[in-house]
Amino acid sequence: MAGAPAPGPGLLAEAPDGTSVGWARLTPRAELRWLRARFGERLPDGDDVSTMPCLFVRTRWRNRGVMSARPFLRAGFAEVSRLSEDRPVVRYRP
Repeated sequence: MAGAPAPGPGLLAEAPDGTSVGWARLTPRAELRWLRARFGERLPDGDDVSTMPCLFVRTRWRNRGVMSARPFLRAGFAEVSRLSEDRPVVRYRP
């Protein structure tokens, strides 16, 4: 579409054999007005953080932990709050 902004960066989820099993979009939170409108004060401070507003996992790989909180926690992130029961907010804690 002419004039549309280029999509932001993303992440690929891969199986141990290198097969792509999913993807996620990363976007600066400041660009997502709907996020503040929907979750308001439950969001941690700071609009300079990246947000993962879109996530896709291939059908046969669903319910196998591809996008659970576990990969983030193993990579050094810590849960700092929850927007809802199934929406953890994590921050990198080096």
